[in-house]
Amino acid sequence: MLAHAGGRIEYGLLGANVVESGIATNEDVILDVPVTVSAGPIFASSLAGKLDTVRWGLPSEYADAVVAGARDAMLAQGAPEVSHVRFEWAAHGYVGSSSVRFGRLARLVMQLLVAPKEADLRTLVDAG
Repeated sequence: MLAHAGGRIEYGLLGANVVESGIATNEDVILDVPVTVSAGPIFASSLAGKLDTVRWGLPSEYADAVVAGARDAMLAQGAPEVSHVRFEWAAHGYVGSSSVRFGRLARLVMQLLVAPKEADLRTLVDAG
Protein backbone atom coordinates (compact mmCIF):
# COMPACT_ATOMS: atom_id res chain seq x y z
CA MET A 1 0.00 0.00 0.00
CA LEU A 2 1.34 3.41 -0.97
CA ALA A 3 -0.33 6.46 0.52
CA HIS A 4 0.59 10.07 -0.14
CA ALA A 5 0.27 12.16 3.00
CA GLY A 6 1.01 15.75 2.15
CA GLY A 7 4.71 16.03 1.37
CA ARG A 8 5.52 12.47 2.43
CA ILE A 9 4.53 8.95 1.54
CA GLU A 10 3.61 5.96 3.66
CA TYR A 11 4.52 2.51 2.41
CA GLY A 12 3.99 -1.05 3.53
CA LEU A 13 3.37 -4.43 1.97
CA LEU A 14 1.88 -7.29 3.97
CA GLY A 15 0.37 -10.57 2.90
CA ALA A 16 -0.69 -13.72 4.71
CA ASN A 17 -1.22 -17.35 3.98
CA VAL A 18 -3.75 -19.63 5.68
CA VAL A 19 -1.67 -22.43 7.16
CA GLU A 20 -4.51 -24.42 8.68
CA SER A 21 -8.23 -24.26 8.14
CA GLY A 22 -10.74 -24.87 10.86
CA ILE A 23 -13.04 -22.82 13.00
CA ALA A 24 -11.38 -21.06 15.92
CA THR A 25 -12.27 -18.31 18.34
CA ASN A 26 -10.45 -14.98 18.26
CA GLU A 27 -8.11 -16.09 21.03
CA ASP A 28 -7.37 -19.46 19.42
CA VAL A 29 -6.23 -18.23 15.99
CA ILE A 30 -2.47 -18.65 15.75
CA LEU A 31 -0.78 -15.64 14.16
CA ASP A 32 2.76 -16.23 12.88
CA VAL A 33 4.68 -13.04 12.20
CA PRO A 34 8.20 -13.90 11.05
CA VAL A 35 10.65 -11.02 11.34
CA THR A 36 13.75 -10.30 9.31
CA VAL A 37 16.72 -8.03 9.56
CA SER A 38 15.89 -4.56 8.29
CA ALA A 39 18.60 -4.83 5.63
CA GLY A 40 16.74 -7.38 3.49
CA PRO A 41 17.01 -7.40 -0.30
CA ILE A 42 15.87 -4.25 -2.10
CA PHE A 43 12.41 -4.46 -3.71
CA ALA A 44 13.16 -2.42 -6.82
CA SER A 45 9.70 -2.68 -8.39
CA SER A 46 7.70 -1.59 -5.32
CA LEU A 47 4.87 0.92 -5.59
CA ALA A 48 7.09 3.50 -3.90
CA GLY A 49 9.40 3.55 -6.91
CA LYS A 50 12.17 6.07 -6.37
CA LEU A 51 10.35 7.84 -3.53
CA ASP A 52 11.65 5.42 -0.90
CA THR A 53 14.15 2.58 -0.52
CA VAL A 54 11.98 -0.49 -0.02
CA ARG A 55 13.35 -3.78 1.26
CA TRP A 56 11.77 -7.20 1.55
CA GLY A 57 10.98 -8.44 5.04
CA LEU A 58 9.35 -7.28 8.24
CA PRO A 59 11.64 -5.72 10.85
CA SER A 60 10.94 -6.70 14.45
CA GLU A 61 9.87 -3.13 15.26
CA TYR A 62 6.64 -3.71 13.27
CA ALA A 63 5.78 -7.25 14.43
CA ASP A 64 3.77 -6.22 17.50
CA ALA A 65 1.73 -3.81 15.38
CA VAL A 66 0.89 -6.63 12.94
CA VAL A 67 -0.34 -8.87 15.77
CA ALA A 68 -2.31 -6.01 17.38
CA GLY A 69 -3.89 -5.02 14.06
CA ALA A 70 -4.89 -8.61 13.30
CA ARG A 71 -6.39 -9.06 16.77
CA ASP A 72 -8.27 -5.74 16.48
CA ALA A 73 -9.80 -6.88 13.19
CA MET A 74 -10.91 -10.18 14.71
CA LEU A 75 -12.53 -8.38 17.64
CA ALA A 76 -14.39 -6.06 15.26
CA GLN A 77 -15.37 -8.56 12.57
CA GLY A 78 -14.98 -12.00 14.10
CA ALA A 79 -12.34 -14.62 13.53
CA PRO A 80 -11.83 -16.02 10.04
CA GLU A 81 -12.68 -19.67 9.51
CA VAL A 82 -9.05 -20.63 9.97
CA SER A 83 -6.98 -21.64 12.94
CA HIS A 84 -3.51 -20.56 11.78
CA VAL A 85 -2.45 -17.51 9.74
CA ARG A 86 1.13 -16.79 8.73
CA PHE A 87 2.09 -13.29 7.56
CA GLU A 88 4.55 -14.50 4.93
CA TRP A 89 5.05 -11.50 2.68
CA ALA A 90 6.24 -8.12 3.80
CA ALA A 91 8.21 -5.17 2.51
CA HIS A 92 8.99 -1.93 4.28
CA GLY A 93 10.24 1.48 3.28
CA TYR A 94 13.24 3.16 4.84
CA VAL A 95 11.31 6.41 5.25
CA GLY A 96 7.64 5.63 4.66
CA SER A 97 6.93 2.64 6.92
CA SER A 98 5.62 2.77 10.46
CA SER A 99 3.98 0.61 13.10
CA VAL A 100 0.70 2.40 12.42
CA ARG A 101 0.88 1.51 8.70
CA PHE A 102 1.61 -2.17 9.43
CA GLY A 103 -1.19 -2.35 12.01
CA ARG A 104 -3.61 -1.04 9.38
CA LEU A 105 -2.32 -3.51 6.80
CA ALA A 106 -2.77 -6.41 9.23
CA ARG A 107 -6.37 -5.33 9.89
CA LEU A 108 -7.00 -5.20 6.15
CA VAL A 109 -5.51 -8.66 5.58
CA MET A 110 -7.70 -10.15 8.31
CA GLN A 111 -10.79 -8.36 6.96
CA LEU A 112 -10.10 -9.94 3.57
CA LEU A 113 -9.95 -13.38 5.21
CA VAL A 114 -13.47 -12.95 6.65
CA ALA A 115 -14.91 -11.25 3.56
CA PRO A 116 -17.48 -13.22 1.56
CA LYS A 117 -15.93 -15.34 -1.16
CA GLU A 118 -16.78 -14.58 -4.80
CA ALA A 119 -19.21 -17.51 -5.03
CA ASP A 120 -20.97 -16.32 -1.85
CA LEU A 121 -21.25 -12.80 -3.26
CA ARG A 122 -22.72 -14.12 -6.52
CA THR A 123 -25.32 -16.09 -4.55
CA LEU A 124 -26.25 -12.97 -2.58
CA VAL A 125 -26.52 -10.88 -5.74
CA ASP A 126 -28.55 -13.51 -7.61
CA ALA A 127 -30.93 -13.91 -4.65
CA GLY A 128 -31.33 -10.13 -4.26
